[in-house]
Amino acid sequence: MVDGSWKPPWRGGIGFVLEKDGELKGYRAAPCTACCPLQAEAVALKEAVLFVKRMGLQSCTFFTDNQTLAQACTAQQPPLDVDWRAYKEIHEIWGLLKENEFECTHIGRSHNVMADYLAKGGSALEEGYTGYMYPTFKF
Repeated sequence: MVDGSWKPPWRGGIGFVLEKDGELKGYRAAPCTACCPLQAEAVALKEAVLFVKRMGLQSCTFFTDNQTLAQACTAQQPPLDVDWRAYKEIHEIWGLLKENEFECTHIGRSHNVMADYLAKGGSALEEGYTGYMYPTFKF
Protein backbone atom coordinates (compact mmCIF):
# COMPACT_ATOMS: atom_id res chain seq x y z
CA MET A 1 0.00 0.00 0.00
CA VAL A 2 1.36 3.38 -1.06
CA ASP A 3 0.39 6.99 -0.40
CA GLY A 4 1.70 10.51 -0.74
CA SER A 5 0.78 13.71 1.07
CA TRP A 6 1.33 17.31 0.07
CA LYS A 7 1.20 20.82 1.52
CA PRO A 8 1.97 24.03 -0.38
CA PRO A 9 4.34 25.17 -1.49
CA TRP A 10 6.74 22.17 -1.84
CA ARG A 11 6.39 19.97 1.27
CA GLY A 12 5.44 16.37 0.65
CA GLY A 13 5.56 13.06 2.42
CA ILE A 14 5.59 9.47 1.26
CA GLY A 15 4.49 6.31 2.97
CA PHE A 16 4.26 2.69 2.04
CA VAL A 17 3.68 -0.65 3.73
CA LEU A 18 4.87 -3.91 2.18
CA GLU A 19 3.16 -7.10 3.27
CA LYS A 20 3.35 -10.62 1.90
CA ASP A 21 0.83 -13.25 2.98
CA GLY A 22 -0.19 -11.06 5.92
CA GLU A 23 3.40 -10.68 7.16
CA LEU A 24 5.07 -7.26 7.34
CA LYS A 25 8.12 -7.09 5.07
CA GLY A 26 8.88 -3.38 5.45
CA TYR A 27 7.51 0.14 5.62
CA ARG A 28 8.77 3.63 5.00
CA ALA A 29 7.82 7.19 5.96
CA ALA A 30 9.87 10.02 4.49
CA PRO A 31 9.69 13.65 3.45
CA CYS A 32 9.80 14.51 -0.23
CA THR A 33 9.85 17.60 -2.39
CA ALA A 34 6.75 17.85 -4.54
CA CYS A 35 4.92 20.66 -6.29
CA CYS A 36 1.47 19.01 -6.28
CA PRO A 37 -0.42 16.09 -4.72
CA LEU A 38 -0.03 13.85 -7.80
CA GLN A 39 3.74 14.30 -7.77
CA ALA A 40 3.88 13.31 -4.07
CA GLU A 41 1.79 10.22 -4.84
CA ALA A 42 4.08 9.34 -7.75
CA VAL A 43 7.25 9.80 -5.68
CA ALA A 44 5.77 7.46 -3.05
CA LEU A 45 4.97 4.79 -5.64
CA LYS A 46 8.38 5.08 -7.27
CA GLU A 47 10.14 4.67 -3.91
CA ALA A 48 7.98 1.63 -3.11
CA VAL A 49 8.75 0.02 -6.49
CA LEU A 50 12.48 0.59 -6.02
CA PHE A 51 12.28 -0.80 -2.47
CA VAL A 52 10.62 -3.98 -3.75
CA LYS A 53 13.22 -4.33 -6.52
CA ARG A 54 16.07 -4.00 -3.97
CA MET A 55 14.44 -6.76 -1.92
CA GLY A 56 14.64 -9.01 -4.98
CA LEU A 57 10.91 -9.73 -5.18
CA GLN A 58 9.85 -11.04 -8.56
CA SER A 59 6.24 -9.87 -8.48
CA CYS A 60 4.24 -7.33 -6.51
CA THR A 61 0.93 -5.49 -6.61
CA PHE A 62 1.05 -1.89 -5.46
CA PHE A 63 -2.17 -0.42 -4.09
CA THR A 64 -2.80 3.32 -4.33
CA ASP A 65 -5.86 5.42 -3.55
CA ASN A 66 -5.00 7.78 -6.42
CA GLN A 67 -6.99 6.61 -9.43
CA THR A 68 -5.20 8.92 -11.89
CA LEU A 69 -1.84 7.47 -10.89
CA ALA A 70 -3.05 3.87 -11.07
CA GLN A 71 -4.55 4.36 -14.54
CA ALA A 72 -1.46 6.12 -15.92
CA CYS A 73 0.93 3.50 -14.58
CA THR A 74 -1.06 0.56 -15.91
CA ALA A 75 -1.73 1.95 -19.40
CA GLN A 76 -0.63 -0.18 -22.34
CA GLN A 77 1.28 2.72 -23.89
CA PRO A 78 3.60 5.17 -22.12
CA PRO A 79 1.52 7.80 -20.32
CA LEU A 80 1.78 11.01 -22.35
CA ASP A 81 -1.23 12.95 -21.12
CA VAL A 82 -0.55 13.09 -17.38
CA ASP A 83 -0.01 16.26 -15.37
CA TRP A 84 3.36 17.69 -16.44
CA ARG A 85 4.36 18.22 -12.80
CA ALA A 86 4.40 14.44 -12.21
CA TYR A 87 5.24 13.31 -15.75
CA LYS A 88 8.86 12.31 -15.07
CA GLU A 89 8.01 10.14 -12.06
CA ILE A 90 4.98 8.52 -13.69
CA HIS A 91 6.90 7.70 -16.86
CA GLU A 92 9.69 6.10 -14.79
CA ILE A 93 7.16 4.09 -12.76
CA TRP A 94 5.44 2.92 -15.94
CA GLY A 95 8.77 1.59 -17.24
CA LEU A 96 9.63 -0.12 -13.95
CA LEU A 97 6.24 -1.83 -13.81
CA LYS A 98 6.53 -3.03 -17.41
CA GLU A 99 10.03 -4.47 -17.00
CA ASN A 100 9.03 -6.40 -13.87
CA GLU A 101 6.03 -8.49 -12.90
CA PHE A 102 4.61 -5.54 -10.99
CA GLU A 103 1.07 -4.15 -11.05
CA CYS A 104 -0.57 -1.03 -9.72
CA THR A 105 -4.19 -1.13 -8.57
CA HIS A 106 -6.55 1.53 -7.31
CA ILE A 107 -8.14 1.02 -3.89
CA GLY A 108 -10.45 3.19 -1.84
CA ARG A 109 -8.97 5.55 0.73
CA SER A 110 -10.59 3.62 3.54
CA HIS A 111 -8.36 0.66 2.61
CA ASN A 112 -5.17 2.73 2.59
CA VAL A 113 -5.16 4.11 6.13
CA MET A 114 -1.70 2.92 7.21
CA ALA A 115 0.09 4.27 4.12
CA ASP A 116 -1.79 7.55 4.52
CA TYR A 117 -0.66 7.77 8.15
CA LEU A 118 2.95 7.15 7.12
CA ALA A 119 2.82 9.73 4.31
CA LYS A 120 1.41 12.44 6.57
CA GLY A 121 3.93 11.61 9.26
CA GLY A 122 6.73 11.46 6.70
CA SER A 123 6.06 15.03 5.63
CA ALA A 124 6.96 16.18 9.16
CA LEU A 125 10.25 14.22 9.33
CA GLU A 126 13.68 15.66 8.59
CA GLU A 127 14.90 12.28 7.31
CA GLY A 128 13.07 9.16 6.21
CA TYR A 129 12.43 6.19 8.45
CA THR A 130 12.34 2.59 7.25
CA GLY A 131 11.33 -0.36 9.41
CA TYR A 132 10.80 -4.07 9.04
CA MET A 133 8.75 -5.18 12.02
CA TYR A 134 6.02 -4.12 14.41
CA PRO A 135 5.68 -2.02 16.51
CA THR A 136 6.05 0.59 13.85
CA PHE A 137 6.26 4.29 13.28
CA LYS A 138 8.10 6.71 15.53
CA PHE A 139 5.68 9.65 15.22
